[in-house]
Formats: sequence, structure tokens, C-alpha cells
Amino acid sequence: MESAFAEQLLLRYRSPMPSTETISHAELRKLKIDQSFLSALLQVYENPTTVPSHLFDAFSLDTIVDYIQRTHRFYLTKKICEIEQSIRILLEDYNAAHPFLFFLTKFFTDYTKDLTHHIHCEEDELLPYIKIMSATEQGKQSLAQFIEASLQYSLGGFIDAHDDTEGALSHAKKVVDSYAPSNTSITPHRILINQLMNFETDLRIHAFIEEKVLIPRAIALEKKLLTLKNQA
Repeated sequence: MESAFAEQLLLRYRSPMPSTETISHAELRKLKIDQSFLSALLQVYENPTTVPSHLFDAFSLDTIVDYIQRTHRFYLTKKICEIEQSIRILLEDYNAAHPFLFFLTKFFTDYTKDLTHHIHCEEDELLPYIKIMSATEQGKQSLAQFIEASLQYSLGGFIDAHDDTEGALSHAKKVVDSYAPSNTSITPHRILINQLMNFETDLRIHAFIEEKVLIPRAIALEKKLLTLKNQA
């Protein structure tokens, strides 16, 4: 696990969220992370178009949901903040009237707002609903509790409203890359490009886990529980 993504992946499992992106082997052992789950995620990173979703069949819904929630926190408390800081540093070398300044500030303000809304919708509705279904399947909650939840929420509604969060970031990266930095901003410009590129990759993996693993598993479980509801 020596790639940049591996380091950032491990940061999700450290609490509180650290400022450094390095992790020792001793600390890794203390985290007690399922190494096979992390290995599966790294396979998605290395082969994003060829890794089958059934690679994650061995892991519980609880494990998947935990990863999704940790990733949300990682984005909101670390990744977005780092990119915002890089933008502020880079813009110090641009004239206030430069169109690049307008694009960067407006884009990332709007993007952060949309991504935060996207995350909060999942944290407030989707993931709690899946947790209820998982607990019901495990016998930790009654079928009646699932039935009550299903009257207020359904996975079909989530799928209809689900949007793309990585496409816009890809466009931003291309625009930023198209501007030639001044001599004093070459390094900040390169850092921002790398941050946007890494974040875009991370978002694609996140989308893969949500759309190809979590949601299909949750839909199958919802169908199973609704069948039990109708038989009750």
C-alpha cells in the first residue's frame, strides 16, 4: 500500500482526521482494518474499468456503509479544505479581474455546495435507511421498523435523484490546466492540478462503490424485506 490513494484511503480510518497523509505500520495494525476490503478498493483504483462488482460480495453492507460514511467525512473535512487552500494560494498571483479568478472561485463554491448537499442527502436519508434494512435482516430490528421506514423512503426515489459528482470536477481540472501559470505560481498550479486529479479519481471509486456495489445490494435486500412484509 504505497500509492497516494492507499495513503488517503487509510486516512479515512483515523480519528480525528489527521493533517499528515502518512501512516506507520504500527498505527495500521492498531486500526484493525479489514485488509481484504482495502485490497479490493485498491484493485478498483488500479483497474477502474475491469474490476467486477462481485469482488465486494464477501463484505457486509455494514462494512460498505461505514466506508461510504468515512469517505464523506474525509471529503468534507479534508479534501475540499485542501483544494480551497490551494486555490487561495494560486489566486494570489492573478489579477483580481482575471477570468481565471472568477472561474475558480465560482466553480468551487458552487461545486462544494452541490457536493455537500449530495452528501447530506445520503447521510440523512439513504444510509440510515440501508442501516435499518441491514439491522432488520440481521434480526437486530423488527420487520415493523423497516415497514415504517419504507413508508417514508424508497431506493427508487434515490436513484431517480442521484447525480454525477465527478464529471464537473473533470471539467474544472481541464480549465485549470489550460492556464499557463506565472513563474511564481508554477508549483501551486501543479499542486492544484494534482489535487483535482486525485479527487476526481477518488470520486470515481466512491461512485463505483455506491452505484455498482451498495445500491444493487440494497435494492435486493429491500425487495426481500418487502416480500416478507407482504407475507406478514
